[in-house]
Amino acid sequence: MDIRDIMMEPTGIQRPDHPDFWKLSEIILALKADTEEFSNGKITQEEATRRWEAHYASVGDTDSIQYAAVQCGLQLAGIETGADWQAVMANPANHNAFVKTIQAYFDGFIMGALLERSRHE
Repeated sequence: MDIRDIMMEPTGIQRPDHPDFWKLSEIILALKADTEEFSNGKITQEEATRRWEAHYASVGDTDSIQYAAVQCGLQLAGIETGADWQAVMANPANHNAFVKTIQAYFDGFIMGALLERSRHE
């Protein structure tokens, strides 16, 4: 049996066997741990927010990262005007998708920054 067969995920997408993948895995698991602790009631909303802000502040200006993530989300959702915003956000499912999109950009920014940092440690 080939090692690539063992590493195949149920989706059929082959998991890379590269040091970057394993480092990204560690970063993702650390980010998820904070979310899970909040979801399980182990930490308060205030503590979850403090940790979240600390993650982003450790890699760059939080306001800049937030602005960039929101702008990327707006562009992806096709929101260019206040009227667009109202039309898209009128549907609660769109609001949830928009929030998830922004979070994906936030996570992508921090993952990239932490991966790059790990290369220089």
